[in-house]
Amino acid sequence: MVRRTAFIDESKRGRYMLCAVTVVNVDVAGVRRQLHKAKRAHSTIHMKSLNPTERMAMARLLPTLGIDICLFSARGGRERVMRDALLDQAARHLVELEVSELVIESCGQDHDDARILQRALLNHPGVRFRFAGKDELMLATADVHAWCWGRGGKFKDIVKPITTELGTIEL
Repeated sequence: MVRRTAFIDESKRGRYMLCAVTVVNVDVAGVRRQLHKAKRAHSTIHMKSLNPTERMAMARLLPTLGIDICLFSARGGRERVMRDALLDQAARHLVELEVSELVIESCGQDHDDARILQRALLNHPGVRFRFAGKDELMLATADVHAWCWGRGGKFKDIVKPITTELGTIEL
């Protein structure tokens, strides 16, 4: 059985999205090395702080990393309600993909997020979750993807082949 880790970040571009980048556990270190090399002098990788050439380079890097991406989205509700629904959906779906760990970007909502994830993972004791800061380089893959998807056009075209879009929850 191949175990995977999911790195999850949010985006609020037109709709509320959670982007889950999944990586085979034995490949995580190699992907981190490639990201570290790609970020060069930047302290972190965030698309909003990169110039156009760097943005395109990061977008083109994603399909070469051996990652898969699941995109969960919602609209029509309060942000917390949408986030809860998407975290629940993401956790349940990622368990089916044999993900053994969920790494979520830490924010001011960690306590509420933990409550949702504990409930969603109740019957899956082998799956754990943790929160990580922006210093977790693997979270950059989710940030880059969400930015590309939301930007559309050539950026979305680049990441589309490695993306599974799981529909939009209407609240």
